[in-house]
Amino acid sequence: MAKKYKYSFTRDHEAKEGLEALVLSGISFAAFIVLAIISFAFSGKGGAVLGAIGLVAMLLAVYGCYLGLKGLAEKNTGHRFAAIGTIFAGVMSIIWLALFLVGVK
Repeated sequence: MAKKYKYSFTRDHEAKEGLEALVLSGISFAAFIVLAIISFAFSGKGGAVLGAIGLVAMLLAVYGCYLGLKGLAEKNTGHRFAAIGTIFAGVMSIIWLALFLVGVK
């Protein structure tokens, strides 16, 4: 009788950078929502403080995208959080960049 082989394709753990990318993009999104509400409440006259917080949130999104790509490059780990974090951080980076370029004009 032939031997039966069992193969398992489970991964040990998720990529640490992927989870960090997801958290950073979530923080950036939360900052976007809060700053939009505050700016609406002040009729667009929020000042430099809101702009500085927005710039920090944009940098968080860019760094989250970098960490997500780094997490996708890891071998023998799960890439679910890394993929979601990279996409979400990339979208947030594009939104922040577009908002920044609209404000520069």
